[in-house]
Amino acid sequence: MKQTLLLILPFLLGLSLYLYLPLRASGEPLLNWGWVHRGLDEFLFHVQGKQYQIWMFSGERLGENMVKFFNLIPYQVSFPGLILLIIGFYQIFRKNYLFASFLTISLLSCFFYAVNYSIHDIDAYFSLSFITLIIISVFGFDFIIEKTNRKYVYLAILLPIINLAVNFDEADQSDRYLVHDYTKNLVSGLDSNAIIISAQWDYWNSAFWYFQNVENYRKDVVLVEKELMRRTWYPLQFQKLNPELYEKCRNQFELYKSDLEKFEKGFAPATYPAIQNNFINLYKCLIESNIDKRPVYITLDILQTEPDIASGYLLKPVGMAIRLYKSKPEISNDKLLDNKQFDRFISLASKPKSYLDSGIISVVSMNFLNLARYYENEGQTDYSKYYYKKALQVLPSNSTARIGLENLK
Repeated sequence: MKQTLLLILPFLLGLSLYLYLPLRASGEPLLNWGWVHRGLDEFLFHVQGKQYQIWMFSGERLGENMVKFFNLIPYQVSFPGLILLIIGFYQIFRKNYLFASFLTISLLSCFFYAVNYSIHDIDAYFSLSFITLIIISVFGFDFIIEKTNRKYVYLAILLPIINLAVNFDEADQSDRYLVHDYTKNLVSGLDSNAIIISAQWDYWNSAFWYFQNVENYRKDVVLVEKELMRRTWYPLQFQKLNPELYEKCRNQFELYKSDLEKFEKGFAPATYPAIQNNFINLYKCLIESNIDKRPVYITLDILQTEPDIASGYLLKPVGMAIRLYKSKPEISNDKLLDNKQFDRFISLASKPKSYLDSGIISVVSMNFLNLARYYENEGQTDYSKYYYKKALQVLPSNSTARIGLENLK
């Protein structure tokens, strides 16, 4: 009992780090993710990651995640380390069963929890399991050294060297400019004082907030993150950063926020039956109340997931975005995207390193395809051919662009 009480103090000390969140949030920093200082419910919602729990234990990626875990092990402990791992398991159970049990519980609990989380970038969630395996492999190495009278202790340096060589290309981030280039190319094509609605968080939204708030790039542009609007804290953040836009649609914001509060607190869906309609009406208000004075854009994903947001407007692709119009826009003065603008992106697109790379490459190719189709419908064959070729340069496997180009010949 006494030992248990002694353990409670360091446990609470470690737990106290969470106090930083409401304390810092209460100062309302520029990007106040979660606004956790609002109350205990909001704090618990944030630290428990409730918005992500929909992907827990869904079983959608269970097999895929298990395969990924076992495929990654040699790259974590090094390939020779697999032998040390086997020896280490034997040694640690033979020498210290209690410590071995602790490591096994750490390994399996992390593994079980992570493989049941259905997301693409699962690698980092295996960290505790991998750290445990590395500790176990050390026991295997110690056993070998004991048997060889420590003659080969210096061979230990080979393990990190092998790991460095095997993982260098994957870990090397020096040429990772896809997000940077996509963000800059997309935003540079927007007119002054633009409002853009998008949900491409991984591809450019998060990067743009960095460029805008740290590098002071395009401070005139207002990005409305569609999916973050489904969280109670984001309308508060939006109101603080864009009070004029908020006031124009205050009624729509208040109706939607009321439903959103009930949703986040777990009320029965019957208590907020109009939440989706209010969500769409909010965006329609943001567009309609500004389109006569400011250019309003969306990205392709909006048409794919929430087409009602842009219904009633004429659409014109402009670079990597789509501008909304009330009447048919002119195309006589349109200019082709600068050839050099995407040169680096196209070069890097030939060697994607992750699902994120593949995704952003596909999005850019689809944007070029969208431009090609638009100009084809407008009878601008030369423009259409140019963009079909661009779509294929970015993603040679884009069969729709290849067929479209062939039909124009």
